[in-house]
Amino acid sequence: MLSFSDKEQKLLVKIASLYKKTKPLILFSEEIDPNYEGNVQVWKELRDALDHLMRVFNRKLEKETLDEDDLRYIHSNLHKTVGHIYRAGCDALEGACLSLRSEIGKICEAFDLETLNAVIPSYWDKYSRLYRRSKEIAKLRAQKDVTDDEMERIFNAFVDIVEELRKLYEELQERVPALKEYQRKKEAEDHKQESKRLKHDVIVALIGAAIGAAATILISYLH
Repeated sequence: MLSFSDKEQKLLVKIASLYKKTKPLILFSEEIDPNYEGNVQVWKELRDALDHLMRVFNRKLEKETLDEDDLRYIHSNLHKTVGHIYRAGCDALEGACLSLRSEIGKICEAFDLETLNAVIPSYWDKYSRLYRRSKEIAKLRAQKDVTDDEMERIFNAFVDIVEELRKLYEELQERVPALKEYQRKKEAEDHKQESKRLKHDVIVALIGAAIGAAATILISYLH
């Protein structure tokens, strides 16, 4: 029967816990992708994680007695498994961030600022927050290849951003019917006002023409 040291067991528990947390994030990143395309890099990282994990089990199965080199090999591969799962999660979360930002942008571009501000009073605050988060995403993308010790911090930062963008996206989706209704009424009112303005301009023009004609006739009569 395979046996693991306390240190190895802690790493295996971390691997299982991290994978359990990462898998739904990967699925969400695929669902939110407007092109319905999986991220090849994500699955490559998971494949590499599995490869390192299998190396651990193979070494355990191959030898009844493990020396120091074996223990270092096992410990190294367990750490590499953790690192690859973190990278898979970060790649998936990066894709989710970009997809959510794109989908949020599409909703906002479909309506004018007056409509957005009227239906979503905190719209500008949310927009400003989205802009700041976009800068944070760019910064995190540049940090993904740092040491494994930093990957947990980067992973958790991506999780926080995705959760905030997801809530904003869902809120905007819920407000779309209200946004459409407000914009429909606004366009109808704008059309009504434009019709009134045109009617006013026509009346003024006709009155002006009538006055001009009358003045011409009067001048001709006086002469």
